[in-house]
Amino acid sequence: MRIRHNLSSSIAWRALSTQSSKMEKSLTRLSSGDRINSASDDVAGLSISERMRSQFQSLNQASRNAMDGLSLVNTADATLEEVLSLLQRGRELSVQSANTIYQPDQKTSIQTEVNNILAEVDRIADTAEFNKIKLFTTGTGAGATTSVITGLRTSWLQQAEKVIQDYYGLQGDNSGLKIILTRGTGQSPWITGSVEPGGLGKLTDITMTLDMDVLTSAPDADRIVARALTQAVLARNSNYISLSRWFVSGASDLVAGGDEMLAEALKTYSAASIVAAINDPWTDDLLHQASAYVATKYLQAYTTAYGSTMQDPMTWLRNAGDLDAAMLSTIYMDEVSFTIDYTINGEAFLNGIIASGALDDADVGGILPGNSSEVIPDGGDYSINPTTNFTIRWDGISDEDIRMKLHIGPGANDSIEFALPQIGRAALDLLGVNVITKAEQAIGQFNNAIKKVSTARTQLGSTANALDHTIRSNQEAEISLRSSYSRIHDADYAQELLTLTKQQILVQSSSQVLAKANRLREHTAWLLSGIKGGGFAPAPA
Repeated sequence: MRIRHNLSSSIAWRALSTQSSKMEKSLTRLSSGDRINSASDDVAGLSISERMRSQFQSLNQASRNAMDGLSLVNTADATLEEVLSLLQRGRELSVQSANTIYQPDQKTSIQTEVNNILAEVDRIADTAEFNKIKLFTTGTGAGATTSVITGLRTSWLQQAEKVIQDYYGLQGDNSGLKIILTRGTGQSPWITGSVEPGGLGKLTDITMTLDMDVLTSAPDADRIVARALTQAVLARNSNYISLSRWFVSGASDLVAGGDEMLAEALKTYSAASIVAAINDPWTDDLLHQASAYVATKYLQAYTTAYGSTMQDPMTWLRNAGDLDAAMLSTIYMDEVSFTIDYTINGEAFLNGIIASGALDDADVGGILPGNSSEVIPDGGDYSINPTTNFTIRWDGISDEDIRMKLHIGPGANDSIEFALPQIGRAALDLLGVNVITKAEQAIGQFNNAIKKVSTARTQLGSTANALDHTIRSNQEAEISLRSSYSRIHDADYAQELLTLTKQQILVQSSSQVLAKANRLREHTAWLLSGIKGGGFAPAPA
């Protein structure tokens, strides 16, 4: 009999360990509810089931996405329904005002209600939101856009043109002026154009680019526009490509008034530095713009001393196209001589302006005296061509639809897009609605606006129906995948209880066998008890 390795007990212990491990696995499945609790339980099943789980969980989230999108669409549709009601009322009032039986004061009352309706359309466009997302407007908003475009088409361009003509004697020549309305550039208005054939240096195909956001945030947008229009007028009345940039900048600021700009520059630069900057290569920054403004005012003072006005050099500029000729004819020095004179005496001139308090009073320093609201007068009739001596062409007024994207499926490209219209007055082409004298035109404007909003509601209705079907489809697919996942991953309790019972019986039997195997070695101990001095107790009788 051999006892060193106790093979029978080892065999019984190994069987007990195996059965105990199997019983523990059954207990784990029963307690967790999962058939696969680790990768070793079912390697292939784990891979398949996890892919299924990612699918049905993604489908569940996609369904929630679609539900959120449906809520957005319903919110947008309800808002457009109210806008449509307002537009229908506006059309009704236009039809009413088209009837000649009403007196002018009665039509004025109708116009007041129409104006209130249109203001409410802008307010709805600016305030309609879903989860803090603007639904029907971008940028600075519909109300601000209406204000800017209305200003451009009434007083800003019209009055600036009149100031330039009255005080410079310059005007456009009925050539085209394209105005591009853009957003997000952060730049003040600027002009571009092509050099006109013929060698005169004039610009043709002039484009004025206006940033809506800049004009909206500016307290005096009319002055900003006047500065750009001055450049457009100079471009049609002089050898513009050779005209010194300081003169263009200074003449533009002299129309709009640049005292606040000059005062701001003096916070950083000394009077001597500002004057000396006239000799630098032109850079369109605060220092050089301030220097150009002071130089132009210095030129204005010279013309006054010779008994003339700024209209005289401008007239010569228009006729000769050359700044040297214009200065020689009025102040008897060419541009180089004037610049030298300004460099020598300009600091004293600027200090005199500062000492006079001109930079601290309400007058902004324009050719037309007055504060910021007076230097470019108000007033004017609405017109898409508000200038007398330019032919205005507009670009970029009607904002594009707002594109919305919803991810409604488990895949990377499972998404749909739909459009929300911008519904402000500008986007609906309801600017300048006049039911007093142009009621028939107003009817057409409201017809087009109603058509646009109705079309948008139709598209939203189609999107809502598509989202309903998508939600149901996702839910059905999710249920099917969950069922397949359950069959692979979830524990079958009936089977696991049967297995557990079997393992419990085997564990008990293995334990008893191990105990008996250990007792077999007692006979060995009895045999050893016969060795003298062995110290083993005799085996029981």
